[in-house]
Amino acid sequence: MTIFDYVAVHYDIGNIVGFSAIEHGNSSKAMLIESTQGKFVLRKLRNEQQAWIEYEMVQALASVNISPSMVQTKYEIPYITYNNEIYNLQIYIEDLLPRSQSNIDFVRLGQVIGLFHRMTNHLKVAGMEDRFELSQLWREVSNVVLASSSEQIRMLAQLTEECLKFRKTNHSVIHGDLGMWNLLFTEESIYIIDFGEVRMDDHHFDLAAVLASTIPSLTHSQELGKIMADFEDGYVQENADFNRRQLYEQLQVWMLRGFLAVIRERRRPSTIGYVKRNMKLLGVFERILCRIE
Repeated sequence: MTIFDYVAVHYDIGNIVGFSAIEHGNSSKAMLIESTQGKFVLRKLRNEQQAWIEYEMVQALASVNISPSMVQTKYEIPYITYNNEIYNLQIYIEDLLPRSQSNIDFVRLGQVIGLFHRMTNHLKVAGMEDRFELSQLWREVSNVVLASSSEQIRMLAQLTEECLKFRKTNHSVIHGDLGMWNLLFTEESIYIIDFGEVRMDDHHFDLAAVLASTIPSLTHSQELGKIMADFEDGYVQENADFNRRQLYEQLQVWMLRGFLAVIRERRRPSTIGYVKRNMKLLGVFERILCRIE
């Protein structure tokens, strides 16, 4: 029995007529399933803990329609186990817009992220760890960074030292990987997907992830200031806790984690240019968020 036969047996979705791979999300492999009752997304998860936490997150967000609905099995369980692997099934969102950084309504985006934090702050996610924790990343790549012939890369050592000194505030439920790749846009709505990195942490980390991944690195200061004001206006409508200096700290952490991950995976032949462009953007964020002239 294939995974698709297994899905057809365990979910009340009619007959499956087609399937294909999709790329949305980062922490789960996903397939688009077309059946006689609609379209669905089948996602492979790490374990049962992730399955239950994702279900709780989606349930908390169901009333405000900012995450695709999850389908329960015929036995009212939010996941299946096939060949010792865990999968869940969600409704497929139709009429998605291309991920264009130039067409984002940042007031609306801020509202959606604020709403996400407000609707999930009562959940318990104890035991979910940060799989890309900064000190661990640094231990893995410090030798490469310190031995680099590029001053730009070697300077990441100082940035790492500064970021590791930031006060930890693990008081909020956060998405943990709230980049552009985990947002879906339609004409009417913005949806948040893929809760595989959910944990307790500083909610400004999510804000940093959203902003750093949706704002082009060459954005000039005046335009960035307008984006930040719009995003903050939207966010505080749903969640009053917005601190610009904490946001700047978490922007440094988010970007640094990205730099170190790229170095670790050796995924970019132009790592120096990537770091240089984003450090320049970080400097613009600093001037705006910390009121530096």
